[in-house]
Amino acid sequence: MAKEKKSSNKSTATKKSTAKQAAPTASEPTAQPETTEIRRRAYEFYCERGGQHGSHEADWYRAESELRSK
Repeated sequence: MAKEKKSSNKSTATKKSTAKQAAPTASEPTAQPETTEIRRRAYEFYCERGGQHGSHEADWYRAESELRSK
């Protein structure tokens, strides 16, 4: 029986960088508002409307837009 030769060629594909980007500090402006900020502001809109259901998406988009414009 003939022995099969195993290939020892290793892939030469480049490795992806696993370094994580540092989170912005308080002195650096963030490009987008945090989800918790949007959630808080959307809830404020909900309360301003008297707690009526049915406009949660509009509240979310309004809060997101308001916070991005700051």
